[in-house]
Amino acid sequence: MLSNNEIRILDLFPSSSDDIKAELVGQTRVVPLSEDPEYEALSYVWGDGVNTSEITLDGNPVTITEGLAAALRRIRLTTNKRTLWVDQICINQDDMEEKAMQVPLMGQIYTKTAQCLIWFGEIDEKFSVRTATSALDIIRFINGCQENDAFPPELESEEAFEEPIQALRSISTGQNQWWQRVWTLQEAILPSKGLVLWGPLSIPWDVVINAGFVHLRTYIPALNNVTHAQRDILFSLFSHTVGLQWAKEATHGPLDTAFRWNFRQASDPLDKVYGFLGLFPPGTLKRVEECNYRLSPGTLYAMFTADLIQHQRSLQALALRRHEVLPVTTPGIPRWALDMGVDYHGRALNIDNDCAAWYLMHTYRVYSASRDLEVDMDSFNYDRETNALTLTGCMVDKVALAGLKPQPDSDEPGSTALSIPGAIAKLREWYALAEEFYQGLEWPEDLAGPLAWPESFWRSLLANLFLDEEYAPSRYATSRDLEWAENFMRTGAQTAVCRSIFANMCHRTMFLTEKGSLGFGPTDLAVGDEVWVLPGGKVPFILRAESGNPQGFHTFVGPSYLDGIMTGEALDGTEFTEIRLV
Repeated sequence: MLSNNEIRILDLFPSSSDDIKAELVGQTRVVPLSEDPEYEALSYVWGDGVNTSEITLDGNPVTITEGLAAALRRIRLTTNKRTLWVDQICINQDDMEEKAMQVPLMGQIYTKTAQCLIWFGEIDEKFSVRTATSALDIIRFINGCQENDAFPPELESEEAFEEPIQALRSISTGQNQWWQRVWTLQEAILPSKGLVLWGPLSIPWDVVINAGFVHLRTYIPALNNVTHAQRDILFSLFSHTVGLQWAKEATHGPLDTAFRWNFRQASDPLDKVYGFLGLFPPGTLKRVEECNYRLSPGTLYAMFTADLIQHQRSLQALALRRHEVLPVTTPGIPRWALDMGVDYHGRALNIDNDCAAWYLMHTYRVYSASRDLEVDMDSFNYDRETNALTLTGCMVDKVALAGLKPQPDSDEPGSTALSIPGAIAKLREWYALAEEFYQGLEWPEDLAGPLAWPESFWRSLLANLFLDEEYAPSRYATSRDLEWAENFMRTGAQTAVCRSIFANMCHRTMFLTEKGSLGFGPTDLAVGDEVWVLPGGKVPFILRAESGNPQGFHTFVGPSYLDGIMTGEALDGTEFTEIRLV
């Protein structure tokens, strides 16, 4: 059993044989991590676990995945041993206590390594080594490219470019599983040096990273000679490498990191959280740092969400929870917790070919429904036994009418697409519903909302924001924006304001309240749901007090926009009470 500060490393013995599949032999030894032992770390994809191989370790045969065996065969030296840290060998995967002790050290393990060897696998048999070399030459050319530089003669035409770019695609984000695994995130970010290995070929990781930034910032006329599809392959690769470098520069906090990289997968659902631990200083996520592999995923994800709230003193994590877009959820997870086991991206409705996945993240901070109040940490509590979260807040209104949520209108099975004519039809349906609601009731003369409801409808439809191309707010909505929104519904004329309309519709549906307010909230809200303002929450939240729940327990429904209370107006004369979310 390893101690708290010890790691196991592998001395991989050399092979003088010309046979790439010659027997793998090595020995392990235990060293104190605090003494800065010299080793290289290996980043690779385990594989499906069905195809296995063997290595002789400390004189005994040990089964390893074929993905690891292929990497070890390529990286072993011919005359000297190579000292490595390899998770599959250096952590006893069958010992839950050892895993729980070693996983929190992985941030140090990858930070201290001399370099990380990033194994992309063998070259696909469809491509020759020469073609693969040309593929890496494309990256090298872009890395050193100056404006108006031309490709080498062998790559200057669209036809000559095609086979190398397809070889590059085979190790890129769409086809190579390395880009889809959660553990490879810290393996790419934390080491000071990296080397990409592809069959017998290699290229420094820094060259790949820098090529991404050159591609982003430099006009490269040579790329005008290739097809859009070929350029898209480069864009897909470099958009990921640039994102990894931004993460390396510590520009992302734990919530942003979890949301940004949630699409990455892990064989063990617990690793969808534990795989992020090494990216942040100890103490950032106190509950999950105990690294208990006996927890249920639902409980771990709830602990993780509670840690995010406590770290930020903010309820932004709650504002990202979108139940209605998930085909399945992790068993046992409370509705308020981020479901790290499910990929949120691409699950929401999409209009005009975009689901605006980052809309809720980008727009959260512009509001101040609870003014500048932080989470009341004296009352804040997460109960692991019940998965309940205790907060403070005040109920300010109730849902009186809920518009039917937008539905995909594509004939394609499994599609989440809503056409623009379908979006216009839904807007007209909501508008008619609101008009009937306000005209069908008698309202007090001093209640302004029902008198100004058309303006409130258009403002709420935009969530009072004008969005840029990245769905980030560039300014608050103006009266002209409201006119454009109305004109779109009536005539179908599209303007830049449609970006705000579509983004809001992808994630919300219209609702009206007992006090005569209009807003947009979670598409699974229902009549009788309550609108709450919670300290630390910049937007109002919809909660449900269902019959049968103990007093004080509420089911979390989701974040909302409610016109007229987004800058703290609902807090005047109110008192906060404790509330428990389940």
